[in-house]
Amino acid sequence: MKFEIEFYESISGEQPAKEFILSFEKKMIAKTLDMLKLLQDNVRLRSLKNIGRTIWPERRVAMSNKFDDFLQEQLRDSEIRKEYERLQPEHAVIQAMIDARQKSGMTQKELAERTGIAQSDISKLEHGNANPSIRTLQRLARGMGMILKIEFAPEKASATK
Repeated sequence: MKFEIEFYESISGEQPAKEFILSFEKKMIAKTLDMLKLLQDNVRLRSLKNIGRTIWPERRVAMSNKFDDFLQEQLRDSEIRKEYERLQPEHAVIQAMIDARQKSGMTQKELAERTGIAQSDISKLEHGNANPSIRTLQRLARGMGMILKIEFAPEKASATK
């Protein structure tokens, strides 16, 4: 089951999670949105029982709003969109690492054993808390029985010329 982030609104109309995110400067809003998107795209839950109360303990909930709707709303702000788009290459590397590991059927622990890279370091890489070198990416790829392929692609505006 795919994890879906929802923002709850209390009966009184408060949306504390959204309000908290929107209290940041625009660069941090973009970074937070990027990390929440990565979380939503990669967390799988077997049981959703009581997950809402874990995240939003107030029992009086009037409605919920989907994260993807909130993301699109925030990306209308050109400063936030620019920063969010600047983060996308890093996000793509993280997503590619996670997808490759999952495709190979390996846990972080198993990958760590094969590569000699600490499981905690693999976790940091997959959570965007470290920047991998090309050498590290190559070690990870070899550990999964894959090769690393890096590609330069034309920008969207240049592609139509």
